[in-house]
Amino acid sequence: MGAFSTVAIEKGSTIGEYTGELLTRRQVEARYWGTRKENKKDRKWRQSRQRRNQGLSGDYLFDMGNDLFIDGEDADVSSWCRFANHANELEDSSEDDVGACNVEVRRRLSWDDDDEQLRLFLVALRDIEPGTEICYDYGGDYW
Repeated sequence: MGAFSTVAIEKGSTIGEYTGELLTRRQVEARYWGTRKENKKDRKWRQSRQRRNQGLSGDYLFDMGNDLFIDGEDADVSSWCRFANHANELEDSSEDDVGACNVEVRRRLSWDDDDEQLRLFLVALRDIEPGTEICYDYGGDYW
């Protein structure tokens, strides 16, 4: 799977927000990593995912830092951005480099009802032609 542009995208454009359920490290440890025992809320969460045929792999976790994660695996609350694939950041990359990153993830603070929230957006690093796969560097921690 992957995400592909359907229109021309101009360099610097924000093309989407990486969304999903916000989880704490403790929740991720119980629900995905198996390094902490599940509690009642964790079991209800798992049952809900299974009942709705949503994934339980943890493949779409995005580490926000400060022990917070965005879980993009649940299609009911996530965006298409979860399908953007990994590519290496190449020095001196050009539009012709196959596999080079063409977007980057930018963190932005937003305020909703006087509550500060960190959000993730995909931003084009260069002009992107229709039909091009959307890719960014997942970073060393992912691997």
